[in-house]
Amino acid sequence: MGFNAKRHLEKIQLVEEHVLQHKSDIAQHPWREHYHFQTPVGWMNDPHGLIQFQGQFHMFYQHHPFNGKWGTMHWGHAISEDLIHWKHQPEALAPSEDYDGWEGGGIFTGSAIEHQDELILFYTGCAQDRQVQCMASSSDGYSFAKSNHNPVLADPPSGINPHDFRDPKVWRQGDCWYMVTGVTDGVSDLIEPSNVQRNGLGKVCLHRSKDLKNWEFINYLIESRGELGTMLECPNFFPLDGKWVLMYSPMGLHDCQVVYLTGDFDEKTGKFHWQTMGSVDWGFDYYAPQHFRDDRGRDLLMAWVGSWPFMPWCRG
Repeated sequence: MGFNAKRHLEKIQLVEEHVLQHKSDIAQHPWREHYHFQTPVGWMNDPHGLIQFQGQFHMFYQHHPFNGKWGTMHWGHAISEDLIHWKHQPEALAPSEDYDGWEGGGIFTGSAIEHQDELILFYTGCAQDRQVQCMASSSDGYSFAKSNHNPVLADPPSGINPHDFRDPKVWRQGDCWYMVTGVTDGVSDLIEPSNVQRNGLGKVCLHRSKDLKNWEFINYLIESRGELGTMLECPNFFPLDGKWVLMYSPMGLHDCQVVYLTGDFDEKTGKFHWQTMGSVDWGFDYYAPQHFRDDRGRDLLMAWVGSWPFMPWCRG
């Protein structure tokens, strides 16, 4: 489909002009945080794309810069030397193409890898009729170009709701790249997401690639009958202490915000045989954590502290 670099730059410039105009006033707001990271202006949620690249930590996050409420999503960006003190950077990604929602929902959560001296981002493009997986790259870690191969993964497996196919987490294992996404059973011939039939069966998809551009469906890591959630958002899958961990944020499990499963991964079949289940955090507003490993070998998590308005503990 190609990439309109000029249009993308223009949209990022609009964000930066808005930030420059409003950040001073917002910085004086009495509810402004002094410890937790916050965006200069607008709404933010899910931290993602967490990576150490060229000696610095990079954090990206869901960002609606033009309003304090959820809206057409962009990718905000910040860097740090110590994971505590963060420096805001220009917006990394803005919706600029049909496939990534410049007239729809925008650019949703994803992840980051380093490959051939480039920082590569994977994200969900949320157009009006479906969600697709896309890629962008940068040699300096600050200016990103969307791939001309986008969307690199346009269709979910058969029987999956095309409106619930998101949050790609990519990692390398052996000679291949792997990607997990959260999905839900249920399809419809109708365009409006509200008319899609959802069967309440959340799953985690596993895809594999040799070149990051061509992806093949391997299997479902896990399949829920409702007991694991009706939609398994922001999945992370990684080895830890001789086991594999699958971590995700479930819809449909009431007060449970982040689930972890530990067990064994059968690479040949693409199935995850889990034995233990628990909650990562008992709080009501700990959501969408992402895992990454730094150059010291530490396994790190960063999550969104926030509440959606439909949650019973959220009051405005």
